[in-house]
This record gives sequence, C-alpha cells and structure tokens, in this order.
Amino acid sequence: MIRLSRPLPLSVLLGQERAALAQGLAQGLTQGGGVWFSASRESFEQGAPDGAPSAWHDTRGARTMVRARPNEGGSRAGPDALILQPGRHGGFVLEDALTDARIFTVAVIWRSAHNTAQTLLSVMAGDDDNILFLTESDGMLVAKDRGGAVEVSVPLPEPGNGPRLAVVTLMADRLMLQAFGTTVTAFGAVGKMDQPGSLFVGCRSHRPRLLRTLGDGEVMDVLFWPGRALLSRATPDDRARLAEIEQYVQWGLDGALM
Repeated sequence: MIRLSRPLPLSVLLGQERAALAQGLAQGLTQGGGVWFSASRESFEQGAPDGAPSAWHDTRGARTMVRARPNEGGSRAGPDALILQPGRHGGFVLEDALTDARIFTVAVIWRSAHNTAQTLLSVMAGDDDNILFLTESDGMLVAKDRGGAVEVSVPLPEPGNGPRLAVVTLMADRLMLQAFGTTVTAFGAVGKMDQPGSLFVGCRSHRPRLLRTLGDGEVMDVLFWPGRALLSRATPDDRARLAEIEQYVQWGLDGALM
C-alpha cells in the first residue's frame, strides 16, 4: 500500500489537478499583488522576422514583458516554455516591475537538460545600478547581487528534463533561496536597490554583451511579488502563497523538483 505524507488535493483525485491548482494559484497571486507569466503558445506574441516571440503576456492580460534591448532573437516560443539558446540574447524584461527593489519575491519553474541554463532571471535596480540574479553555474544554483554583498547557493540535481522550482526573496537585511528541498539565507544589505526596478527573464540586464551568461534553459513560469518577502513566512498569507506554488508544481507538473 502506498502512503502519502500529506493528503491529496481533491482536484488531484478528480484528475483535474493542473487547471484547478492553476486557478487557485492565480487567485492567490491577484490577492497578493503578484503577476504570473506562464508560457504557452497563446501567451506569446509572434510574427517577428527572426522567428522569436516579441512579447510575453501574463495570465490576466494585465502586464506584458517585451524584448530586452540586446535581444537578437535568441529564444523561441515552445508549447509550454520560453526556450533559450546558449550564447544568444533572447531575454525579456518587465519594465517598472516594482517601485522599491529592496523587497520582492520571485519564483521560476524551468527545465535544464544539461544544468547549463545559466541566467534564469534578474531584478535590475534603477539604470543598471545593481542587479540581483539567479543562475545555474558550475553545478550550483546561485542567487547573488552584482555588487557582491550577498550570495546563496544550492547544489543542482542531476541533469534531466523535468521541471524545477526555485523561489528567491530579497528583503531589508537578507537574501533567501529555496530550491530542491533546501532553504538557504545570507545576511547583508544589498546596496543601490532602494529605487524602482525591472524584472528580466533569460538575461541579466540591457547590457549587450555577457554572452557567456546566456544558456539553454527552458523557462516555463515566472511568478513575481513586488514588496513581498514570502520566504520569511512571517504571515499566514506568506505561507499560503508558498503552499499554492508547491502544490501547483508537485501535482500540476509531472516530475517536478522543488
């Protein structure tokens, strides 16, 4: 007999897990002031001469990511992911994503067949005054700021095609990373983040070079909460939002690593 450590959601038992869990996650995001970009053919705008998507719309149709300035068509719209190409700029940006870059939470669901996704996302403060980025590098998943104030990392699992989930929280005096069953924290104040910021996916900023930071990841979902420190788990609402993400990934996406 198979025993589960926690009860299955009713939607799983009914075989409708993805749609029902996605609906619950979307409602929680809306209530918490978040935004969710979930890759699908319908979420991308197509038609650019280079064959790459020109825009990525969020699930509510309220916000739109556009190509970062160095984007040279180095990504493709897959059926469930933004497919990045190594060494080619194909990143997107949500300009003015937050009014104060000192406090936010971002979650990303991605695939990485060879552990070479490189830059998954970043938050850039001001006019490139500082950035905090998440990257696969040398067998580790690393979140750090460019200024070197804080850094956290966890070992990557074996390469594979299954979805992966990571959650990053930056707050006043710490950086937190949750991935693959581990939560790590580094304490320190990140400088120059006390200003508006933009969210980048698949690249670090508008800088045209840094080709070695561009890998072959497939970004499926990006969930972003400005002004929220969910990994602090300070409130019942913080804990509820994290539980919604974990349920969506565990029961709505087959074979996901959290």
